[in-house]
Amino acid sequence: MEANEGQEQRQQRLIQQVAGNCRRRRFTTETPLERERRLENQREQRRRRRQQETTEQRENRLAQRRQRRQQETEEQRNRRLEYHRQYRQGRHELETLEQRQLRLTLANRNTTARLNNETPEQRQHRLEQLRIAQTRRLNNENEHERNQRLERLRQNDFIRRNERRHEIHDDRNTRNEYLANAWRTADQPLHQQQWVQSEMAKFHDTMNSLVHRQCVTCKETWPAKERFTPPIFECLRCKRDNGNPKLYSQENDMDPGTLPVELQGLTDIEEMLIARACPIMCVYRKHGGQRGYKGRVLSLPQDIQGFLSRLPPNVAQLPYLIIRRHGTDNTQRL
Repeated sequence: MEANEGQEQRQQRLIQQVAGNCRRRRFTTETPLERERRLENQREQRRRRRQQETTEQRENRLAQRRQRRQQETEEQRNRRLEYHRQYRQGRHELETLEQRQLRLTLANRNTTARLNNETPEQRQHRLEQLRIAQTRRLNNENEHERNQRLERLRQNDFIRRNERRHEIHDDRNTRNEYLANAWRTADQPLHQQQWVQSEMAKFHDTMNSLVHRQCVTCKETWPAKERFTPPIFECLRCKRDNGNPKLYSQENDMDPGTLPVELQGLTDIEEMLIARACPIMCVYRKHGGQRGYKGRVLSLPQDIQGFLSRLPPNVAQLPYLIIRRHGTDNTQRL
């Protein structure tokens, strides 16, 4: 091949060899800080180049990468994966505690968003690929690699437990100090405290991970975790019901059907006016504003034709009574 090349091609080949030798010598003599700075510049240039590429260029680049990986041998694949593992391990060793926490937070958010958006078929394919890769990796590792893997798992678990323990201890001390005395002279209100915002973020993340699924038996809607909810959902109450027909099923005449548009958004008085039965029950208000009831419920049939023929009726004649305990705000009897 070298005998058939021209003078210009030979000059280009020699220049590339000299440049490659210079780069190799420079890479072998550079310090870890210089190497990290060089790699960071390369990553920044790659990010800018990928941000400026079009959709067609991105598809071509990904197609070429998939083609290269399909053509690589098992040895080349293992060498590439080992290089990536060493590269990630080197980056993780140089990062600070704040950088590590930021990296893990972003990774958890991206993983949660990706898992919540995947279909059941994609989830099954992903889990199958993970099982195959894990089985292949465990079968090919030797005793030394196995001991290293177990040691890394123990160290990571120990680090996570210590970080979690310190976070809980610091949050608890800050919370107790604020609630004890600091709230009287604190510059920031309660909702601006760091531990309050952390709890609020956890609550919102949990709420965002829930989806409302309708039970196929009782037609009630229940919150459930999307990742663990089957496409055909049945609530726990209906699952435990072994009767035939089930208590809250349509076969037992317990499905009221779709609510008509005329009956949507009615007030309590409007519902009482058109109700075919008048319920009598003891309702009490809990601390916090919620309502509950106790005792028996008695339903008396009522004739609504009289109400319908002379609307609007006298408010004093409505069977609606509210009694509040003496001493509460706005104590009154209607």
